[in-house]
Amino acid sequence: MKAESDLTALRLKELITHKAQKIIPLPNLVGRFTFDATTGIAEVDSNQKIVFGLPDNIVTFKQVLEAVADKKRDQFLDGVHAKQQCMHTSSIQLKNGNLVKEYYRKIYHPQDYEMRSLQKIIGVTRLAA
Repeated sequence: MKAESDLTALRLKELITHKAQKIIPLPNLVGRFTFDATTGIAEVDSNQKIVFGLPDNIVTFKQVLEAVADKKRDQFLDGVHAKQQCMHTSSIQLKNGNLVKEYYRKIYHPQDYEMRSLQKIIGVTRLAA
């Protein structure tokens, strides 16, 4: 009996954790982030953390990439790697069900006219309605 109640408690805890990761959509919620390309670390505000379902306000690129739906990862990476100083992405589906559009302002080394030395991405994420 004790093992059965422990198993039920464990399942309940897993269910609560799973439900906590589901995000209630707040249309047009805006999050902001700064990604340091030299370290691979991003600082995100609380809205960005909520939209992506991130664990902390300081995250790695890998953690952000893992939040993107598998079928949209290539599209997300294309936007990150595009050699443009300013750009808007098309809609990106996240694993938690949220749909976002992002705006990137990319900062390259001042002497890099070919845009090969990305230093930083300053971005805004808008939760689609």
